[in-house]
Amino acid sequence: MEYAKELSTKNVAKIGKTIKINLSMLIVFFLFFCNETVRSFMLPPITYMNIPFLICATFLILKFWDINGIKVRELLLLFFLSLISFISFYYSNQSISTYIMLIANLLLPLYLFSIKINGNQALSILKGFTRIFNILIIVLIMTAILDYISNSAIQLLMAKTIFSSSEMGKLINLEHSWGIYRFYSFLGHPLQNARYFLIFFIVNNIYAKYDKFLMKSYLISLITMLGLILCGSKTSIIIGLVLIVFFSNIKRYKFLYTILIVLAIVVLINTPLFQENLKLRFLDSMHSGDLTTGRSGLVDLLKTSGIQPNWLLGGGPDYSREVALSLNGKINNFEYPFIMLPFDYGIVGTAIIYILIFLKPLLKFLQNKQFYIFVCFLAITLNVNTNNGIANLGADYFAQLCFIIFIMINLDPILIKKRT
Repeated sequence: MEYAKELSTKNVAKIGKTIKINLSMLIVFFLFFCNETVRSFMLPPITYMNIPFLICATFLILKFWDINGIKVRELLLLFFLSLISFISFYYSNQSISTYIMLIANLLLPLYLFSIKINGNQALSILKGFTRIFNILIIVLIMTAILDYISNSAIQLLMAKTIFSSSEMGKLINLEHSWGIYRFYSFLGHPLQNARYFLIFFIVNNIYAKYDKFLMKSYLISLITMLGLILCGSKTSIIIGLVLIVFFSNIKRYKFLYTILIVLAIVVLINTPLFQENLKLRFLDSMHSGDLTTGRSGLVDLLKTSGIQPNWLLGGGPDYSREVALSLNGKINNFEYPFIMLPFDYGIVGTAIIYILIFLKPLLKFLQNKQFYIFVCFLAITLNVNTNNGIANLGADYFAQLCFIIFIMINLDPILIKKRT
């Protein structure tokens, strides 16, 4: 009888673990495979509301709360953030759909940090995430190569069809007319694609630290480097090169690997893609004295204007864009999330967000001496804070970032020792 009871308990626990892992994989699919760009040409009426993620993440959080309990301090911070965000939205007369976006795209991803999860569960989620994400990246890099060698035929076709009535289509045609190549894909803007390639490198190398590579390590570095150059993001290329050269998780033939990577970089630098596109953009930025493509000039205008965000209540989504436009700068967006978020959600709300997504993870990695994850964490947070992605309430950037950090902070450093 006791044996049957014990067996039943184990079966329930196993079923519960399976449900949580499957929910996590559904979240990966709806966040990364079916992001706001994909939804824009599939489901136009609800493009900016990631309803499937909202449902799956809610069930996942409730499931973990029920089985593992909650992190009380994080939950209290999130309740307070939710309260002031709803008050801000109320006074800025937002629509019902904007409230749904607030919950799905900003608040709910943060509630992942209130979950208690053990290292083995986090590693299982990371393994599943890495496996299916690798498939997406293979499709992405093959599309990028075909698009480049066909003189942008694929993205020009998308500009005429699925992106014909959107800003994305206009950008593709405009940059093509200027002779600039940057990889626009079915997943979105070059900055989005570059972020995907960085995530690809990071999750594969972190998982290899705990277990083994799920793809050939040399292939991971080559795909990452080639993808970043095709995307043409200056910041992402610099971050990617640092990771590839100095932080590839390769133990054997390290010297040979370094030589091959350096040779590959030299070859790529001498291609027309680099010489006629990236090199010219770097030189133009250096000549103008502004590597930020005009964004620092807008920040200077903000400093002299005396305009400041409210401490407790923000102006709601896109209020920072209104402030940028009022400054009469050449560009209409600050781009930097740490400037945009205080205007949208208040200084206190922004502080809570950065405590959860930056300060607490940073301190935890240092405390646990997880220096490799610490470097990867810095790389991805630096990347997302150099453009407006995570401050855009209608996009999945912020939720994607929270999900990745959620996995990182729950990986147990002891598991590495068991596998080395």
